[in-house]
Amino acid sequence: MADRRTYTPAEKAEALKLYETEGPTAVLKQLGIPKGTTARWAQAAGIGTVRNVRTREATEAASLDARARRQAIVANQMLIHEKLQAQTLAPEWQAILRGEGGREYVTELDHVPARDAKDMLSALNSSSTIIARLDDQQTDHDDAKSVISDLVKGLSEEYERRHQ
Repeated sequence: MADRRTYTPAEKAEALKLYETEGPTAVLKQLGIPKGTTARWAQAAGIGTVRNVRTREATEAASLDARARRQAIVANQMLIHEKLQAQTLAPEWQAILRGEGGREYVTELDHVPARDAKDMLSALNSSSTIIARLDDQQTDHDDAKSVISDLVKGLSEEYERRHQ
């Protein structure tokens, strides 16, 4: 149900100040102005409640922290990837072989044995996948956030158009 009462600019200003500092429930209790009315005024004025601002700030801080951690993981994963790649391309390879009586000994080879090369290429592939997914995750998150923001803006504009 729409609020049909007409408010003076002074009442509106007082309601918005109270809305920003204490929230919509305080406006309703102290001034008798419905929450929906003050929420529309606040949205039009581009203000939020202290709680909303703190929540938004905490969400942004958590997002920055997560982004920094992802970047650190990507950097570490790149180091691992580079080391594996260097080992695969090394001109010499140490191998442990068994000789007479099952005795083990280390020998130098001029190539990477097939089994070791296969294992290292598999590790490189996994490393590349991890790096790509972490890089894509940030882009996907930003794209989703943009789409949601556009939807909310469109719905708000349509609501305002219908209820004017």
